[in-house]
Amino acid sequence: LSAISSTCRRFSLMGKQCVDFVLIMVCLLEMASTIPLQWEQVRPIGDGPAARYSHCTVTFTSSQGMVYLFGGFSGLSPMDCSSGCTFYNDVWLYDAPAQGWEEVAFASSEANCSTNTPSKESKSPTKRAEHAMASHGSGALMCGGFTSNSTSGGITLIQDQFGLIDCWWLFPIPNAAWYPSGIKTFQSSGPSPRYSHSLVFEPSFQKYLLFGGRDATFSMLNDCWQFDPTILSSDPAFQWLPCVNTGVIAPSPRFGHGAAVFRGALYILGGYASDGLSGAVAQNDMWTLADYAGNGSWEQVMPASASPQGRAYFGWWQTGFFLYVAGGEGTSETLQDTWSFNFFTKVWSPVSSKDATLQGSRFSVAMPDSRTAVSFGGKAAKGVAMGKLFAFAADNGWTLLLPAGDRPSRRSGHVAAYDGTSNRMIVALGMDARHSFLADIWALDLASNMWSCLAGESTTCARRPVPPPAGPGPFGFPASC
Repeated sequence: LSAISSTCRRFSLMGKQCVDFVLIMVCLLEMASTIPLQWEQVRPIGDGPAARYSHCTVTFTSSQGMVYLFGGFSGLSPMDCSSGCTFYNDVWLYDAPAQGWEEVAFASSEANCSTNTPSKESKSPTKRAEHAMASHGSGALMCGGFTSNSTSGGITLIQDQFGLIDCWWLFPIPNAAWYPSGIKTFQSSGPSPRYSHSLVFEPSFQKYLLFGGRDATFSMLNDCWQFDPTILSSDPAFQWLPCVNTGVIAPSPRFGHGAAVFRGALYILGGYASDGLSGAVAQNDMWTLADYAGNGSWEQVMPASASPQGRAYFGWWQTGFFLYVAGGEGTSETLQDTWSFNFFTKVWSPVSSKDATLQGSRFSVAMPDSRTAVSFGGKAAKGVAMGKLFAFAADNGWTLLLPAGDRPSRRSGHVAAYDGTSNRMIVALGMDARHSFLADIWALDLASNMWSCLAGESTTCARRPVPPPAGPGPFGFPASC
């Protein structure tokens, strides 16, 4: 397969590298896909984000192996905060290779080399939940959602200065920063404020695509919008445009659905839609819109196999020509199954599962690499927010990962040496991701793959750092602005 795959063309899909194989390889890969794909619970090292749901996670091509998390909510119901609830607007980074969390610090506009103290940027999005987020290249677009209404105890949809959906750009490197979207609107054209909608980046035509959700009156929506972020470099004023639908049918209005893109087409899956009376029913239908910028029309996808049961607020992710869905809310239960969909054969396949699998809804899934999906948080079957981290891998069964002790923070400008007498690597000093100088010393036992702190501020360290003049004190290579 490796020899044949060298002839395949590569393209970027939703911030992840995917390989689009030619049709002749479908049968071969179908045989390879019989390898069981499994979830496993990850026990990350160190502190992490608070338990929450209705948040977003994304990955970036400029930050391989990293998953970024934003926002969310904890409480029994965001519609009634009388019993207490919390909305978030913090950003966390999950380092998949190191299996560790760290909160992202944002450089203030006044930060410079003399202060060397990054802080929370004064311009940042409002705390929110049930927003949507999609990445492209080194940035991500976040739109919509709601926050608490201190007067009514309910929710308030977040809108921009034009009364339309509120959007922000997140750029995590080299210095993490939020920026208002700068989307200018003409003739009041653009998506209305909403939540529980979908937002994806379609790489063939370089467009962000937004679909559905619920508005301020709790009405379900089925409008589709597009815009091209590439014109940001030449003109900061650009416009949302409706997706083109020349047909007479379209997906029913819905919220809590999933979305994907494949070969230039938008796909919409599941979600809650009206039952024709006064309620909402979880759906299992799939729709596609090709040529959304030209002469497109909606078509319902007719699978060549049995489909998973209807669901909303499920986890979904995509790799190559496979779409995966996991968990979610059924009409009367919280689901625990995982399914894959082949865009070529239109076949749904259940993924083998065990009792220990992830059971929840309103969680977010991102892929730090082409074979692994990572999920954090979500709403448990009993309605409470979860703080668990799960990984879905192609070559592992249901295995609980145990942390290999504490670990040093990410750093640069440090020193490292190999201690041959004890088969250890020693790492010392340097500067962390927040431009703070470090004075700790760590040892990695290469036989057990476990870190131990020899000296530093952490409570796990063998001793406290030596104060000057007995020791060199914190140092690293000079920072530049």
